[in-house]
Amino acid sequence: MNSLSNIKSRNSSQYRANRLLWSLFFSKRISITIFLYFLSILSVHSQNHYNFWNRIAVSHTLTENIKAEFEIQNRWQNDLYSNEKIWFEDKLMNSFRLWMYYRIHDHLTLLISPISYFENNPIIRNIGDENKSLTYENRYSVLIERNVKILPKTSFINKVGIEYRDFKNSAPDYFRAREKLTFKYDLSSKYAVLAYDELFINCINKDGITIFDQNRTGLSVNYTGIKNLKLELGYMYNYRSQRNTDVHLSENNLTVNTYYSIPKKNKWT
Repeated sequence: MNSLSNIKSRNSSQYRANRLLWSLFFSKRISITIFLYFLSILSVHSQNHYNFWNRIAVSHTLTENIKAEFEIQNRWQNDLYSNEKIWFEDKLMNSFRLWMYYRIHDHLTLLISPISYFENNPIIRNIGDENKSLTYENRYSVLIERNVKILPKTSFINKVGIEYRDFKNSAPDYFRAREKLTFKYDLSSKYAVLAYDELFINCINKDGITIFDQNRTGLSVNYTGIKNLKLELGYMYNYRSQRNTDVHLSENNLTVNTYYSIPKKNKWT
């Protein structure tokens, strides 16, 4: 009996130690994210920009642990020289991307994007910028996502990874690291509120590109009352650098996302 009690005690102590290590790990990351974000704000001027972001994603479960998702994104912008808050004035970006999800276990998922295509319009700062050439990009991404329920209705989601940006008509190509921290609170079986912060860091500091890329802070509401469909409406503030200038952009973004899961007997949960 004493031997069994000792084993249980050691297992319990090890569990508490692991929980403490995870807490310290993520709290350190949060502190670094906040520090870099406010450091960048204090160091430069910024311009206001108003955008509308739309994302449509269709997913299908291939096996018990593997899911494929195809997404299409469209973004619009206002012009900076008139500073009118017209969210749909000019195109900003169009893209499509394939994601593969591999569930390692209940709380950990590997995400791989082996193929994507981005068509980026210039940011409209001055009259005539809308006539500038577009930039074209393939992007390859690998991320890891950890999802933990910390309270009965509250989950903590941490997503960290790296992507390679392969530009077709501009140079240079480079890697970019990203990390997203999300808190999700379930209001009911159909509605949930999400608060998140996502930091992007460029792995290059030359040719007009700085280490700090952008920081996104947002709040959104999810609705899952329709079978196989999830709707997300939100607001996201994005503080981002611009190439070849110290003037950063303060972007106000309305976001509308639609997710559809193709029905299958063993659905992804």
